[in-house]
Amino acid sequence: MLQHRSISLSLAAVLTAGLALSSVPAFADTPPTSSAATVTDEQPALSGSVSISGTARVGATLTAATDGWPSDATLAYQWFADGTALPATGPTLTLAPEQLGASITVTVTGTESGYADATATSDAVGPVAAGVLTKATPTISGTVKVGSTVTAHPGTWTSGTAFAYQWYASSVKISGATHQSYTIPAAYRGKTLTVHVTGTLAGYTSSTLGSKRTAAIASGTLRSIAPKISGTAKVGSTLTAIRGSWGSGVRYSYQWLASGRAIPKATHSTFTPTAAQLGKSIIVKVTGSKPGYTTAARISARTHTVVAGTLKWTTPKISGTARVGSTLTAIRGTWSSGTSFSFQWYASGKAISKATRSTLVLTSAQKGARITVRVTGRKAGYTTVSKLSAATAAVTAPATTSSKPARPGDVDCSDFATHAQAQAWFAKYYPYYGDVAGLDSDNDGSACESLP
Repeated sequence: MLQHRSISLSLAAVLTAGLALSSVPAFADTPPTSSAATVTDEQPALSGSVSISGTARVGATLTAATDGWPSDATLAYQWFADGTALPATGPTLTLAPEQLGASITVTVTGTESGYADATATSDAVGPVAAGVLTKATPTISGTVKVGSTVTAHPGTWTSGTAFAYQWYASSVKISGATHQSYTIPAAYRGKTLTVHVTGTLAGYTSSTLGSKRTAAIASGTLRSIAPKISGTAKVGSTLTAIRGSWGSGVRYSYQWLASGRAIPKATHSTFTPTAAQLGKSIIVKVTGSKPGYTTAARISARTHTVVAGTLKWTTPKISGTARVGSTLTAIRGTWSSGTSFSFQWYASGKAISKATRSTLVLTSAQKGARITVRVTGRKAGYTTVSKLSAATAAVTAPATTSSKPARPGDVDCSDFATHAQAQAWFAKYYPYYGDVAGLDSDNDGSACESLP
């Protein structure tokens, strides 16, 4: 290393106040005193240059390339955007969105012991362009069938990227389908799905990529529930199918079965077993259908075997006057629809022979007795029910009256349309003339029993 020195000489003479030149012998051989001199170095300045390498684009890294600086010089950096210092003091600068459109320079200051500091500034690069996003082709996960939810996965993009989504059915944009996940409606069964993902990030150019097509959308699967049967498995008792919820928009149909065989016309949500199902177990099959979905059918558990039904009944009553010659009528009341009836009359607890109609003409044989009637109801598939009326008062003798009817003319059963008509005629004349018309051939007090 070359050094240039400048020498300055400084003389200082110290004279002692009490020392005179005259006191110095003229003949002394002592040399004169000389002043000390300090030589200082003149410091040369460092020299070098700097330039910027790299692409001036958001997200890219610029590098300060130095040249001509001494190898042992210390270099300090300062980056600038449009002349404003950035918080960047290293040899590289990664361009942020804030630098978009700016011109970038870097200043290098070199220092080394014994040298004067030197500063170099690069030429400007820029303006800084928008960055290019790192992106990936999106993918779709999930089962591609009606009612299922599929999800878009954007893949790996530049950190901080925000995403927007648009779903397509067979390349046609689906209105409103702009979320990451999408639930497939029935209208798109048989079509394919794609999703477009758009990435945006401040300082970068937005970018859109589309996924691959899915397979054709398959029919959905109904969320079916096995039905239950409520009610008692009994003839005449209503059973109800409790199907549960299969989702909105599902239409249901029903088929009831007895011991595994379909019951004709039993296709509603309720079913009342008849005598035909007595002793058999009941199940119900519920079928659900919905557009875009595969039809599903579920079967309930079996009931116990159907038992005999219970008839609705009313205790019978007796109308009429308990008097010889009068007609008593059994008022059976309200029973189950379809019930058939039989009657048995009693005198003081003893069955009256052949008194098995709904009416009874009292004869002298019943005088003094209390009359009851037993009504028996029967219906196929039901337990037979028999009910006894309350007793009448004791049967009295026929009433005496001055208005005895005139003796009737000749009549027979063909002159009456019904048993009731014949019985009324019989009751009118019998107390006075006996069975003059021969309407009671078996003497049981019941006229023209062959009539309806």
